[in-house]
Amino acid sequence: MHKVLKDNLQERGQGLGHTLFVSGIPFPVQRVDYIWHTDHFQAIEAFVGSDGGSDHLPVIATFRRRIAKR
Repeated sequence: MHKVLKDNLQERGQGLGHTLFVSGIPFPVQRVDYIWHTDHFQAIEAFVGSDGGSDHLPVIATFRRRIAKR
């Protein structure tokens, strides 16, 4: 996927981006959640959100549409 799409958290995020909780471990230990985008968009901000009660943390991003150059 990295060949055709961009990973917003890798492009504009900070930290490891771990989003998955595993039983018995009190912090997320693996990154399994992504927001992928094309070159038509530019990631402005990306981060892992706070716990909402799931076994995954949300990935949150803000994008800007790229204007085509003529």
